[in-house]
Amino acid sequence: MGSHLSFLEGLFDAFERKDIHAVLDGLHPDVDVIQVESLPYGGVYRGHDGFKRLLGDLDAAWQVFDVKPFEYLDAGEKIVVRMTCKATARASGRDIETEMQEVFSFRNGKVSEIKVFYWDTAKVRDVLAAESHFRDS
Repeated sequence: MGSHLSFLEGLFDAFERKDIHAVLDGLHPDVDVIQVESLPYGGVYRGHDGFKRLLGDLDAAWQVFDVKPFEYLDAGEKIVVRMTCKATARASGRDIETEMQEVFSFRNGKVSEIKVFYWDTAKVRDVLAAESHFRDS
């Protein structure tokens, strides 16, 4: 149990350092990253190539996309990571600060699935749009 947690903390460290090789090494070759369908980059990204495509899609949508884990909930074969997300959209130039959760599953000592949950997907979509439907806070 604890080994998955320390492994995942190391993976987040590698991601923060932008060490894509170390991140990919921690992902199962058949990893699925599942983003909510209502977002411009929604859908399932499969394998290492899919993960790299997701990074490109995120880079196309966000000028800044900074996530910081603040809580790890270890459930054995699954770990839930709660994090803050501070981002700036490319199209609108607008900023958002929100909470996200990601649920990580493991197979053969590597991450085999990541399910991503945003606290407020409507607000994320709005910030990504060139025109806002919500008033700024």
